This record gives sequence, C-alpha cells and structure tokens, in this order.
Amino acid sequence: MLRTAKPNTGITAQEFAKFNEDLYYDTAIPTDKFKLPENLEAAKVTPEEVQTILEQHYPANKSTGLSKMPTQCIKWLSKQVLPTIAEFLNKSAIE
Repeated sequence: MLRTAKPNTGITAQEFAKFNEDLYYDTAIPTDKFKLPENLEAAKVTPEEVQTILEQHYPANKSTGLSKMPTQCIKWLSKQVLPTIAEFLNKSAIE
C-alpha cells in the first residue's frame, strides 16, 4: 500500500496549513477560556446520572471499540458500583 502512494501531493505542509487557516480561522471569534463552575458540588456527576447515561447510551449488544473492558460491560456491574464510577469521574474531571 505504501509503495503505491504518491510521493508528491503538489502542496507543501506549510501551504496546506496556510490554506486551512485562511479557510477556517476567524479573528472575530474570541478564544475559549476555561472557568471553574462556581458551585463545584452542583457540577459533580451523581450515581443516578451515571445510571441514566449507561441505560440510554450504551446498548448491551453493541461494542464501542477495542477497549479491554468495553463500556457496554459496565451496564452489567452491580448498581453498588455506580457511586464509585461517579466519584472517579468527579475526581478526574473536577478535583
């Protein structure tokens, strides 16, 4: 496959970057800035929210990729695990 690839695409990487910048970059749009929520407790994920997401977005019969533990398998864990999953998400994202 690599042997049949064209060695020259007709445009340099710098020219392509300039083309993309001209096409997509808009100086009128302000740069995004991260701001912590004022009430961190309200921003935390609850075990009930974890359960709702698992029930509504991860069908038990469909794989989501090649992970060692596919996310659809999390549905089959005991409901006692949900607070631990919520705590993990909160600590990794907020704290």
